[in-house]
Amino acid sequence: MKKYLKIFTLLLTISLIFYLWNSKQTNENILINDGNTKIDFIFSEDNIYSFDNIANNSLFAITKNISEEQNWEFNFKEYEEMGILITQINDKINGKDNKYWQYSVNDEIPMVGADKYHPINQDYIKWEFKESKF
Repeated sequence: MKKYLKIFTLLLTISLIFYLWNSKQTNENILINDGNTKIDFIFSEDNIYSFDNIANNSLFAITKNISEEQNWEFNFKEYEEMGILITQINDKINGKDNKYWQYSVNDEIPMVGADKYHPINQDYIKWEFKESKF
């Protein structure tokens, strides 16, 4: 019986270490930017932008800057718990045809608002106006 308890404890410890290590990696992607970042930023096949040295800007700030440079309409709504939600980029407004602005990073959808995500080096960011999965 003691042998099984030791094996169980060892497996539990290894699982906990793996979980904490994985969690730390995810948080680093969300919170840290080295200031020398190069990202590819895609709105559609026709609107592809590359940026170097984005100086720790959030995805929200970068998106807003692109919109201003392109003279696009840009609107957002701030939610206390969730953060900032982009509601309009150019002529596409959330809710139109039941579609909403959603972003992905390296083909994965982060569970944080654009104001809380700080791109890291070589991120591939894609904004899409599509029906929400949530």
